[in-house]
Amino acid sequence: MGIYKQGDYYNIDIRVGGRRIRERAGRTKREAEDAYATVKADILRGEFRLPKRAKVKFEDFAKKYYEEYSKVRKRSWMSDRVCLKTLVPFFSGMPLGKITPFTVEQYQLRRAKDVAPATVNKDLGLLKHIFTRAIQQKLVTSNPVKEVKPLYVPIKPVRVLSPEEISRLTEACPPAILPVFLCALHTGARLQEVLNLRWADINSGERNIHILKTKTDRDRRVPINDRLWEVLLKQKEGSNSEFVFTSEKTGTKFTGSAIEKAWAKILKKSGVAHTRWHDLRHNFASHLVAAGVDLVTVKDLLGHSSIAMTMRYAHSSPINQRHAVALLNNRFEVQGGQKMDKAFAG
Repeated sequence: MGIYKQGDYYNIDIRVGGRRIRERAGRTKREAEDAYATVKADILRGEFRLPKRAKVKFEDFAKKYYEEYSKVRKRSWMSDRVCLKTLVPFFSGMPLGKITPFTVEQYQLRRAKDVAPATVNKDLGLLKHIFTRAIQQKLVTSNPVKEVKPLYVPIKPVRVLSPEEISRLTEACPPAILPVFLCALHTGARLQEVLNLRWADINSGERNIHILKTKTDRDRRVPINDRLWEVLLKQKEGSNSEFVFTSEKTGTKFTGSAIEKAWAKILKKSGVAHTRWHDLRHNFASHLVAAGVDLVTVKDLLGHSSIAMTMRYAHSSPINQRHAVALLNNRFEVQGGQKMDKAFAG
């Protein structure tokens, strides 16, 4: 509460009648101090008039947010559309200014009965940003979602495939899907990153793949190892498409749904259970870490924005743990080895 600077302007922040009022006061701190003193005086005299809240209905502003902001500026706009299918019916008819933290918690509790905690948190993340935009447009003065605690989301253990399981999956892949599978396995790229690959993204001179801005809104380059290089050379033979991986039937690039459908059949044929396609990305990271590759390198290859995400793959296997402890066999006996031998012999 008081005076704060935002950008080139000073603002006043004061609570009146249970409502928080924020107003731009001027370019200098002196102007802000004068404005603040004037408002305080008006409040003491009972002459301050609260600005009327705009009675914009949630569904109307949510539609405006989706059409004018999400679809224009966000690459996750399709995900927003899915979230709004549940947010809009629940909050429909409510003015933005009447939605409280308690109302948001009611949505949270009801939604949690049908979907996973992570999905509920995703909905609230969008709702929070909708209110942030509403505040910027002076439609409301506070964000009710900020006062609602997200649901706890347990971190699931990473599914690490054994070399034998990877071999079974490789054998179960149809010829058209096998190159896609091997590319994901040897690059750690997300499914859509693999499917969107164009031949123009492959630098044959430097032997790397240029993965354009995706989930983290940043580019990265992943080196091509010998195994994947063989796959790409074979894939290039007779290809007339700009995309690397295309359907033999349609000649167009594979869709995510087509790969997921094929993956279900591959799992059934291979007998490898409880494995998602996205686990191939996890395995890329886990096997690199197990091989001794440092986390910073793994982070850059995966395109993570922070090393905290990469730490999920830093778990150790029982074999690695046994090897680690074995390193101590002689480390503590440099000076007292003979004395230790006598103690155990006696």
